[in-house]
Amino acid sequence: MGHVGRVFGFAGVVVTVLALSAPDADAQKKKKGKAKQADIDIIATPDDYKKIEKWKEMNGTIVAVTGNTVTMRVDFPRMEPNPKYKPPKVTNPKQKGYNARANQEAQMWRTYQNVMRQQQLAMTARTPQQRFQAMQRYYQDLARFQQQYQQQYNRMMQQYAQAVQQGAKSTASKPGNEPFIVVTTTKEYELEMEDKVEIRKLFLPFEYDDAGNVRKYSEKEKKALRGDDAKKPGYIAKIEEATKGTGAKLTLTPVPPKKKKDAKDKDAKDDDEQAGIIARPTIRRVLLTKEAPSESSAEPEKKRKKKKN
Repeated sequence: MGHVGRVFGFAGVVVTVLALSAPDADAQKKKKGKAKQADIDIIATPDDYKKIEKWKEMNGTIVAVTGNTVTMRVDFPRMEPNPKYKPPKVTNPKQKGYNARANQEAQMWRTYQNVMRQQQLAMTARTPQQRFQAMQRYYQDLARFQQQYQQQYNRMMQQYAQAVQQGAKSTASKPGNEPFIVVTTTKEYELEMEDKVEIRKLFLPFEYDDAGNVRKYSEKEKKALRGDDAKKPGYIAKIEEATKGTGAKLTLTPVPPKKKKDAKDKDAKDDDEQAGIIARPTIRRVLLTKEAPSESSAEPEKKRKKKKN
């Protein structure tokens, strides 16, 4: 049964995970609780930090910068079956009201149901022959579902990215009637900046000229703001600009691999583990990608009104 369990574990990944770096499935399935509990759930656990040890980049939103520590909020999107989904009633292409895309989605939903059914049959099989037959059907349905799932995944992730770019209040998909929906799990990580950390930004300061118009930067001014190395992204920035709500891309130095222990010490924990220290990547570059809402909307509007008066 061990082999069966491993195979089914892979199926679970195909169905519920959109990124290899997403948090545990059990953590992702937590229901909404009290506000205080939700605040606790969002904080990265030691297991969450272990998953990002080899990360070289992290995209998210700045929560806070305290000293040399950056608190970063990251959203992990994933697809889940839609419990409210209803297959289309018109399945004949020649009938009025036939919807090709809806029927393709329905076919994927039926394939998913078959995969789950064969999984259950294999797990409850009483004889090796019954288990073998269920596994054969399982592999066939799983291969078919993987292909259909990838197409649906690409389409829904494109919609998700567009919603995030447009600043939608909720990045979860809101389908009318789709077999799968996109939901997100959010985690907050605390990472330390390296001594020679580089701070850059992709946007120019939002300012008004003496006439009350939005300032336009000349190419000469832009060149000066970029700094000496034109190959670096964006413009020179200060860590003070990394305020709450600012979009950011962190360039990380992964956690170095641990040295192999001698056979006599293989059961002994290292000093960090004994002290409860969590290994985590360090930040070597902070690239601010999007201004915080309070900086890009409310504040400039107030200043503009004052200029006109």
